[in-house]
Amino acid sequence: MPGRKSALWLAAAISVLTFTTAGLASAATRERPCNGSVELCSRTLDQVVLPGTHNSMSNEEYGWAIPNQHYSIPTQL
Repeated sequence: MPGRKSALWLAAAISVLTFTTAGLASAATRERPCNGSVELCSRTLDQVVLPGTHNSMSNEEYGWAIPNQHYSIPTQL
């Protein structure tokens, strides 16, 4: 059955790509601990500022269905 064999190869290739990509993403995270700033490593959450604006994630620049802001998060800040 050539169709079934092709489907199995395709599924295997997708699995390999998925796990490889996930591994690369986690490796990138490990390379930048403490949000990329060594000074933050010894601080607790209440000692760190996390800037944001009200509903800043819901902006039309990123294609939300019902945007609540007109500008991207960096522009808002």
